[in-house]
Amino acid sequence: MSTKVGKMVPPRQRRWMQAIQKRVGVTTEAIGSIKGIKMTGLTDKISEQIQGLREFEMEESKRFRRVQIMNILLGSSPCPSPKARGRALLRPNRPVPQHYDTGGDIRSVRDRSEDQRQQ
Repeated sequence: MSTKVGKMVPPRQRRWMQAIQKRVGVTTEAIGSIKGIKMTGLTDKISEQIQGLREFEMEESKRFRRVQIMNILLGSSPCPSPKARGRALLRPNRPVPQHYDTGGDIRSVRDRSEDQRQQ
């Protein structure tokens, strides 16, 4: 499963980079032609176009990041098998604890280290 997800990363990254290049190119052209844009009253239209390109770029980056995170989690997960890791990641609507008390964990580590020093 990790290899399947891994193969999805480069195409998504490529689309994201292309979206960045397109937005930067249009912005550069607009800045170079700013005098003409202002004279013709197209400032709002160009601003809307660049904003649309920004939003498209962000959507592409989200797609890339989701797959990249899934790939990283699949590769570093301590689950015993790739299928189990995939099921764990794809399980819908798992309840998320609102508060996790780490105090007990810290106390148990401290108690163990004190026990080791006493021995």
